[in-house]
Amino acid sequence: MTATVHQAVVADAAHTKAEGTDQWADLLKATMPPGLLRDAILASPAWPNVAAAMAQLDA
Repeated sequence: MTATVHQAVVADAAHTKAEGTDQWADLLKATMPPGLLRDAILASPAWPNVAAAMAQLDA
C-alpha cells in the first residue's frame, strides 16, 4: 500500500505543479509530519482542486 500511495504522490506532484498550486503542496509538507496521511492527502484526486481553491482564497 505504501508503494501505491508513493507512486500516486509522485504522479500527482507533476499535475499539481502544472496547475501552479505546488506552493500549497510545499506548505502541507512543511507543516504536516511525514507519513501515510500526508501522502494520502497529496495523492488524493481531490488535491489539485483543493489546492486551486486555496489559491483562489489566498488571492
